[in-house]
Amino acid sequence: MNIVLIMAAGSGTRMGSDTPKQFLEVNGEPILWHTLKAFNDNKSIDAIYIVTNRSYFNKVNEVYLLEINDYITEQ
Repeated sequence: MNIVLIMAAGSGTRMGSDTPKQFLEVNGEPILWHTLKAFNDNKSIDAIYIVTNRSYFNKVNEVYLLEINDYITEQ
């Protein structure tokens, strides 16, 4: 089983940005979306898990559902 673990909990302060890096847009979509798309398109990946800060949970869920027709749970 091939599992992807995406770390998306950073706040972007070292970049000097008010927006966390995973939510910055490239070509109109958040960086996290591009990451999810790349792994979702890879047929050898069986599961994708995203680790994030509790305060980003709703935003990550929103981005996740843009790319993958699945669900995300808070633990």
